[in-house]
Amino acid sequence: EDNGYPWFNEEKPMDTTIQCEDASAHTQPTLTASDECGEATVTSTSSVVTTACASQYTIMEHWEAEDECDYIISWTRSVTVEDTEGPSLENPPGDTTVECQDEPAPENLGYTDNCDADGSVAPVDTVATSDCPNEYNITRTWTICDCAGLCDTKSQFIQVVDNTPPEFDVPPESTNMTTEE
Repeated sequence: EDNGYPWFNEEKPMDTTIQCEDASAHTQPTLTASDECGEATVTSTSSVVTTACASQYTIMEHWEAEDECDYIISWTRSVTVEDTEGPSLENPPGDTTVECQDEPAPENLGYTDNCDADGSVAPVDTVATSDCPNEYNITRTWTICDCAGLCDTKSQFIQVVDNTPPEFDVPPESTNMTTEE
């Protein structure tokens, strides 16, 4: 007569946390079980509890051992998948001073992320004017945030100056003027 429950032969895995870039390599450990009066069969299942952020979720792993007399023991652990590394903007341009006719056009910057898709992001310009309409400062800022709320920001300072005197397109004609007295 079997009056006892089966037991797991291995140490039961405990709750754990892994990084999102390691999640694809994660496998559920195998557990076996024994029983004092016969065979014990282990079944394992897992399910994923998603969040709004695809790179952060929880894997619920469950094992159940049953002996020949229908005595059952079970164990569940959670594997928390998290994203703790933000995206990284690539190759931002350096600060510069330019003549007003040479103001650089805004360009998108590429970015990489360990868990979200790579891509590019457009800048946002903030302009500080001066008394001269052709002289001003631009702070060009690129910001990218992943779904975990981790961000990277890069800025470029552009000083726009007007050091070129005006020129005539066509030289003025010489005129003689006489005045009457």
